[in-house]
Parts: sequence; C-alpha cells; structure tokens
Amino acid sequence: MGQLQRFVSQVLGVQRFKCAGWFWCRVDGVMLLTRSDLFVPPDAALVLRLERVGPGYCPGCGLACRKTHETLEPRQWRDLSWGTHPVFLQYAPRRVKCPRCKSTPVEWLPWADPHRRETVRFQQVVALEAASMPVSHVAAKYSLIWDGIQGIELQALARWERSRTEVPLRMVGIDEKYLGRRGAWPERYVTIISNLETGEPIWTSPVRGEASVQQWLDTLSPEQKAGIKLFASDMHAPFQAAVKADPELAHTVCCAAHQKPTTCAQEKSTRPGTRIGIAMCCG
Repeated sequence: MGQLQRFVSQVLGVQRFKCAGWFWCRVDGVMLLTRSDLFVPPDAALVLRLERVGPGYCPGCGLACRKTHETLEPRQWRDLSWGTHPVFLQYAPRRVKCPRCKSTPVEWLPWADPHRRETVRFQQVVALEAASMPVSHVAAKYSLIWDGIQGIELQALARWERSRTEVPLRMVGIDEKYLGRRGAWPERYVTIISNLETGEPIWTSPVRGEASVQQWLDTLSPEQKAGIKLFASDMHAPFQAAVKADPELAHTVCCAAHQKPTTCAQEKSTRPGTRIGIAMCCG
C-alpha cells in the first residue's frame, strides 16, 4: 500500500479495511476517465474501493471466520462528502463460514447497518440535520428523496435506542397538541405522553381522550407502574379519568397545571389517601 493509499485509509477510519484505490464518477454513475492533472467537476463523486485486512466476522456471534463461502458483487454505500464531492465506499462483501453458528452469513461491516446503503456516520449527520431544518432542505443538500430521509432517521433513532441506558419512568407528563384547522385529519388534537425527567416523548396518539391514555397504560408492566411517582397533565378530564381508573396507580402523586410537582408531593405526603387531580403541559 502506497503512502497516499495509507493516508486515505487513515482518513477513512475503518478498522480492518484498507483503501485499495479510487475513481471519479458522474452523478449518474458513469466513471470519469481523468488524469491526475485534469480538472475534476465539483459535483463528481469519489468512489473509494475497499479491501478487507484479515478475517471476516460473523454478524451473529462476532466470531472471526477465516473461511469464505462466497464473494458477492461489489456494493456502494453513501459516505460523508469530502469538500464538494459526494463520497461512496465500494466493497464486495463475502459470505463467511461460521463454525459456531453453522451458517454462511454476509460478513459484518463496521461502517454500515445490514440492508442499508449509507454509512452509519452519514446517517447520523442526516438525522441531526433533519431534526433542525426542513426535510426539503436536507433532501436538496444531499440529493435524497423524502422517504429516504425518513428511513435514515428511523435507522439512526433505532441505533440510538439500542445503545443508550434505559431511564426508569418516574415522572409522566400528559399533554395535547392542536394540529390546526387545515388538513384532512379526523381529529384536531394529538395526545403526547412524555418522561418529564428527560423531556422525551414516549407515546403519541392521534386522538384525544381517555382511550388514548388507557392504551398507553396497557403497555406498561406492573413493575413500571409501581415505579411511577407523579403524573402531570392539563385539566382535560378524560386524561385524569384514565389515571384514576387504574388501581395500580393509586400510589401516584398528581398535580394540576398551576402547581409545581414538589408542591404536589408535599400535599400528598401530608394528606395520605387523597388524590390530587393531574396535569402538565409537556410541550
């Protein structure tokens, strides 16, 4: 491996793989035959050809597999741009023979999730930008379709959910959001349930009422309900009715929108057995 290839491999930052070469291509995928001293169009895509160094790894058990069952056709994954040039990683995955799983799965690739054609770091950047700017702007910036951006967001959120530490649910907020007068929605409000300690929405329902809250409560285990200490919502009566109707939530503290949770807790402790009716605006 030459010095330039070694440098590109270091910038690429993919362990156990090296850059074996690269070429330029147009947006439509046609390769550009250029010499190093010729001008490269600013919108030309850079394709980096990767080669594996060492054995492949089973995606199921993580075992290093030294035997190859089959080499598949080369595939490309969208990566972060270098300057004005879109970058794609090209690699021919292999089916490895795993002696532990007794199967021949496609080897584990550290830069991408299974069945995806974008790298993990590209998904991360697109998902963060889609959360802070209109989807149409993100689509124009990266030449993506709206459905593709939605898939990237869902994949990034699922990976984040798997990697983070689960926070116990102790303080719950119930609120409603008005969707506006326009549109063809049968309901004009959506119910949002959130974890007040983290500020994260944990449940949404396209209807507003007791049934929407009850539907969420049915998903909780008795242990989860026992861990909840406080409910807060607005003064919408069906929200309160759903909590009051559940005997497993009789121990919880409930506060109104004009009360602070600490005030509710003090009142609950000084008047055991009473129920203070709930609420909070989590938006």
